[in-house]
Order: sequence, then structure tokens, then C-alpha cells
Amino acid sequence: NVDPAGVARLAPFAVSRRAGLAAMRALYRRSTPEELFSGTETLVMGESGHMRDALRDVGIEHTTEAMRLDWRAQSMSHATADMMTTLLRRRHDVRDAAAAITADMLLIWGDEDRLVHRGAIDALTTIRGDIRRHDLAGVGHVPMIEVPDRYLALVDTWRATVAVPA
Repeated sequence: NVDPAGVARLAPFAVSRRAGLAAMRALYRRSTPEELFSGTETLVMGESGHMRDALRDVGIEHTTEAMRLDWRAQSMSHATADMMTTLLRRRHDVRDAAAAITADMLLIWGDEDRLVHRGAIDALTTIRGDIRRHDLAGVGHVPMIEVPDRYLALVDTWRATVAVPA
């Protein structure tokens, strides 16, 4: 479920941090706040359209303000570059860190997630066989925003079963 617009948005970061920053600044210059937020929403959540209108309005308002700040594009590009570095070059570090965690883990994943592929989720579940995993059909990367009631019900159920150290 690869989104061509998402790939185009992230590809410059695979080249270099400088290319990513230039691409991010260009995106900020040529986009309206509504377009920028909509592109981010689609990249993160897919075509699910689960975001509530009031939350989308807040996101657009936040994006409008953020676009006025030159450091925002730079900050976003650095965060994206760090994410791409981790995904492309340091996957073993993430796997090692996951294997070292001894606490109970709950993994809630949306099957329309465009940022974290099913293969990564399957690998994490293999590394940590004790993970309580819930795949949510029709949900993207942020289930706590897309389906908050379902998300909270899963978290509450999990919390009720987790042993808390004394």
C-alpha cells in the first residue's frame, strides 16, 4: 500500500539531509496550510478519513502558524532525516532495543499504516513473542486519533491485565 506522494515527499531524505531540507522548504513555499496538512494527514493516516473535523481544523490552524516560522521546516526536515536514517541504516539498533525491553508490551497497529509496514510489525512480534498485538482494519498510523474509542478500550483492557511491580 505504497503512496506515491508519500514516497516523493520522503525520497529526498534518502539522498541527504540537505536535499531533504531543500525539498521540505520548497513544499512549505508552494503549499497552502490546508494542502500541507492534508498531505501529512494522507501520508500518516492513508485514505481512511477517520480524523474528526474539529481535530483537522486544529491541525490546519497549527500548520498555518507553523508555516510562518522558518525554523519549522528545518525542524521537520531534521526529524524526518533522523527517521529515515533509522529506517534505512539502523534497523538492527531498533531490533536490539526492542529485544532488550523486559516490560509488558501492547502493540496497536493500523493495517493502513503507511509509515510502519506490516513486515516491521511482524518482525517486532517475532523478536518479542510476548507482545499483545492488535491489528486494526481500516486504520492508519495514528489509531489514537483515528479511532480513539477503540484504541482506549484496547489500552484499558491491556492495563487491567498487566502486573504492576510493587
